[in-house]
Amino acid sequence: SDRDKRVESAKISITALLKSWSGFLLLLNPSINGISTIINMLPLTEPYIQCIRQILEILYSSFHLKIPQWTDDYRIAIASVGKILAN
Repeated sequence: SDRDKRVESAKISITALLKSWSGFLLLLNPSINGISTIINMLPLTEPYIQCIRQILEILYSSFHLKIPQWTDDYRIAIASVGKILAN
């Protein structure tokens, strides 16, 4: 759908900004509030879960981190983080 294409384009753009020094500094510019806007979206609740996942995928891929397993069970989440830290 058109919305999915726009979301994918936004993800690619934000990832490209985060992977370059000039883009990273632009997102850190206080007059733009780029990175703070992205981070402030993370505490959103249920209707925005997909948006939060997209943001986390952007951040993980930008910093070349392995994306942890998605789960609602905190025990699985903790185990997943332990596996990532062990590698």
